[in-house]
Amino acid sequence: MKYLFIILTITLIITSCAPKEDSKVACKDISPLFSEGETIWNEDHYNIYNCGLSTITQSEMVKPALRDDKWKNARCNDGTPFGFSVQLSGSDEWVIMLQGGGVCNDINLPCKTSGKITTPNNPDRDLDQPKVTGAFNPDSRATPDFNEP
Repeated sequence: MKYLFIILTITLIITSCAPKEDSKVACKDISPLFSEGETIWNEDHYNIYNCGLSTITQSEMVKPALRDDKWKNARCNDGTPFGFSVQLSGSDEWVIMLQGGGVCNDINLPCKTSGKITTPNNPDRDLDQPKVTGAFNPDSRATPDFNEP
């Protein structure tokens, strides 16, 4: 399986259901990836520079359509809503892995191509966390170029 890796310096902005302008929120309430600090809603995003990262290495499945209605019609090629997994570190550089196949994120739309990983048939239709492989494997022995020992 081939992967495309892109390394970018990027400002992380997380959007959510739009709160009142300039309202403060605890960073840990935005995402389990953060442990401390407070941030303010500004125009259409949270600026998370004041947020401390959780000491536990974990990832979060982000479903933009559930956070903001402007993404409700954004779809994958098979017609399902899109989502992505984010795993933060202390680095200012990002590694973005683009892997074909992905997941079907709506049990009402069957995957049309065999071999896709479909959403488990559970009542809340929540995606399980994807298996962490490749550059995102937290085991530094498996990925020494992407993980600190």
